[in-house]
Amino acid sequence: MPPDPNSMIAELARLMNCVQLDETVLQLCIKLLDEGANPQQLAKHILAIKKETNSILT
Repeated sequence: MPPDPNSMIAELARLMNCVQLDETVLQLCIKLLDEGANPQQLAKHILAIKKETNSILT
């Protein structure tokens, strides 16, 4: 049986140290990837948003 897409994207989020992404965001990432979004660019933008959010909150 192929791996569950949600568990795969959750593992990617963990590897990128973006564990605070909720399931809605993870599902959006899956949809974007299914539609052909570039995974590297998507990860780059997620990390940039995380960095900006952290700078605002600290």
